[in-house]
Amino acid sequence: MVCVLFSGGLDSMVLAEKALQSKRLGCLLHVSYGQRASAQEYRAALRWAEANQAAFKRLILSVCGLEEMNKEPGKAGARVVPARNLILISHAVNYAAARGFKEVWFGACADDLEDYKDCRPDFVEALDRLTFSASKIRIRAPLIDSTKAEIVAMAKAYELDLGLTWSCYAPKNDAPCGKCNSCASRLEVSGG
Repeated sequence: MVCVLFSGGLDSMVLAEKALQSKRLGCLLHVSYGQRASAQEYRAALRWAEANQAAFKRLILSVCGLEEMNKEPGKAGARVVPARNLILISHAVNYAAARGFKEVWFGACADDLEDYKDCRPDFVEALDRLTFSASKIRIRAPLIDSTKAEIVAMAKAYELDLGLTWSCYAPKNDAPCGKCNSCASRLEVSGG
């Protein structure tokens, strides 16, 4: 069974649907760590979990280095939190191991590789080796070779409502900023 790190964004929703349809979904793990879009991500994640009757757990963490992530809405560019995926995955491994799940999935994709070092294949492979030796939990990034356009195509094939996902790092007045990397990528591949 799989524990999916589930932000409520496009990538993690496709992963959750993939695990659900393959009958491997053990749980969805949503993490609020002080990010500006925490409330929006949580609502999107919980809405999908409830609609699909999926086990759902929310962790609330304190993470350092949020200045870049939480910079002013409307500014273009990547929102990098140092070692964010390492932090989130380590908590997911702990949760998965305690509940008997065998894998943790997270939504790294091909379009993330340039801006986010902890979304690269070498990171995933090294972390998988480490966590497996310590906990027998596998780390997987099933979308790591897929572009955002390919992920949108997968979402459409799964008949997911893209309007129910949240993919903005810096919302303003509870609406997407339209400028951060996540918004720019989403607009480019899906028109919204």
